[in-house]
Amino acid sequence: EKLDFLRDSIEAGKIKSIIDKTYPLSQLADAHKHYEEGHPKGKIAITVV
Repeated sequence: EKLDFLRDSIEAGKIKSIIDKTYPLSQLADAHKHYEEGHPKGKIAITVV
C-alpha cells in the first residue's frame, strides 16, 4: 500500500529526485571525492554504459 502511494506520487510528479552531478563509471573515484568533500546538493549519479 505504501509502495503504491510512493509510485503514484512519483508518477504524478509530486516527488522528484534532484541530481547534483552525473559521472561515468570510469570516473567513479572523482564521484566519490565529490561526495566526500561535501559538495553534493542532490544525488550523485553513476552512468554505466
